Amino acid sequence: MADSKKAELFKNLDADTSKSYAQIEQAKRWISGLRDGSPAVEAELRQYRNRGK
Repeated sequence: MADSKKAELFKNLDADTSKSYAQIEQAKRWISGLRDGSPAVEAELRQYRNRGK
């Protein structure tokens, strides 16, 4: 495999990994906010849930 192709694959992997970590951190923030009864987090989750409809 050419080095440029390898570099591109690793770049894509890094981007996917960063996106996954960001999603995990978002989920942690939502869980923490729900535990604390945060109305802002509840509103954000409602908006997120309704976005797919």
